[in-house]
Amino acid sequence: MSDNKNLRVEKPSEKKVPSIGRILFIAIIVFLAFLMVGGTFFYIFSPGMNDKSNAFGFYDGKAVVLESGNVFGRTLMADENYTNAIESNNYTQLYQSFYNAYQSQVVFDELDAEARAAKIDSPTPVVNKVIIDSGVYNGDDGRFSIDRYNNILPAERQAFFSYVKLITPYQIVESDYESVLVPQAEKDFVSSLNNSTHSFEYFNVNYGVYPDDLASSYIESNEHLFEKLDLSIISCTTEEKAREAYEALSAKSWNEVVAEYSEDQYAENDGDFGTAIYGNVLASNISDNADMMMIRALLPDTWTEPIQGPYSWAIYRLNSP
Repeated sequence: MSDNKNLRVEKPSEKKVPSIGRILFIAIIVFLAFLMVGGTFFYIFSPGMNDKSNAFGFYDGKAVVLESGNVFGRTLMADENYTNAIESNNYTQLYQSFYNAYQSQVVFDELDAEARAAKIDSPTPVVNKVIIDSGVYNGDDGRFSIDRYNNILPAERQAFFSYVKLITPYQIVESDYESVLVPQAEKDFVSSLNNSTHSFEYFNVNYGVYPDDLASSYIESNEHLFEKLDLSIISCTTEEKAREAYEALSAKSWNEVVAEYSEDQYAENDGDFGTAIYGNVLASNISDNADMMMIRALLPDTWTEPIQGPYSWAIYRLNSP
C-alpha cells in the first residue's frame, strides 16, 4: 500500500457481490474526498470567504475560518446536533455546535504547529500502519483484506491516504500529551502512603443521656447563646463598603441604606432576618465574642459599627427588645 494512486496488490480476483459494509465504506471515502477538495469548490463560488475579515477568531495570529475541508468544517458537518438544530431553528444548539467546531480547529492548529516544530512527519510507512490499524480495509474476519483494498477505487484510496497523512502528526502530539510520565519519586511517595494506616471507631451518644444538672449549669454560664434576638443586618463583602454604609446611616434611613449597600439575601426584606434568631446561631457568624456582647447591649432601633465575620462585614440593628 502506498500513496501511489495506481498501485494494486496483485492477487487473482474473484467476482463478489458488494456487501453492505463495502457500500458504507465507499460512502465514507467519497465523503472524506469531498471534504478534502470541497474547500476549493467552496472558495470558487464564495470569493473572499477565506479573508481575515470573515474569521471567527484568531489563534496565535492566525485567522480561524470556516472551510469545508478544514477541521472546523469537518467537525461541524459531522455534528448530528448541528443538522438537527438547522431543521428545528435551535439557535442555542447552533451556537454550541459552532463553538465546539471552532475549538476543535484551534486545538488542531496548535498541536499541528507543535508537530511541525518538533519535526514530526507522516512518512508513508507510518501512514500505512495507521490505516491498517484503523481497520477500514478489514474483511469480515476482522483482518486486512486484499480484496476489499483492491475493490476500492484508487482515487478513493488516495483521498483517505491523504486525510490520514494530514492528521497523523496531530494525533502523535495528542497521544504524547495524553501519556503521563510519572517520576519514580512520585511513585515511591504514593506507595509509602500505604505503609502507615489508621482506623477509628465511634459511637453515637443521644443528647438525652447528658445529665440535666450539667446542662443547666452550661446554660447559666452561657445565657447569651440561648437568647433570641430580633435583628436586621446590612452585609458587605469589604470593610470599606461597610464603613460607607455605616456613615450613610447618619443621613439616610435604615431601609435606604440596606437597599443601596447590603449584599445578602435579607436585603429584599429591609435586612430583617424574618424571625428572632438564637444567640448561638449569630455567634457562629462573628469572629470575636466581644462583638456578641456589643449586639446584646443594643437598644431598639440602634445599630452596631461594622463587625467582621468569617466571610463579610456586617452592621446589626436591634428591632425590638
